[in-house]
Amino acid sequence: MKQSFLIAIVLIAFTFWRCSKDKKPEPAVPDDPYQLVWSDEFDYTGLPDSTKWSYDKGAGGWGNDEAEYYTSSRLKNSEVRDGFLFINAIKEDFEGKKYTSARLVT
Repeated sequence: MKQSFLIAIVLIAFTFWRCSKDKKPEPAVPDDPYQLVWSDEFDYTGLPDSTKWSYDKGAGGWGNDEAEYYTSSRLKNSEVRDGFLFINAIKEDFEGKKYTSARLVT
């Protein structure tokens, strides 16, 4: 009886040793090389957050003669609502241009 018990223990130990030996080690997961440095979740309503966004204001297209005038802090041209930032171009006469829009900078 003692011999059978000892043989059973040896077989169980051998089985665990063999199974663990067959397993390949999990590869190490490298630390994420990217680090978030800026974000805006748009979890508010109104104008874009002025601590995160600023405006380029004016006309002339910054080199490509665009037909719009870029406004500053105008809800109809730049608005945050429902979790999104909306930048709207509107056909309207404004400061000698035929359209308005917003040009936002982070």
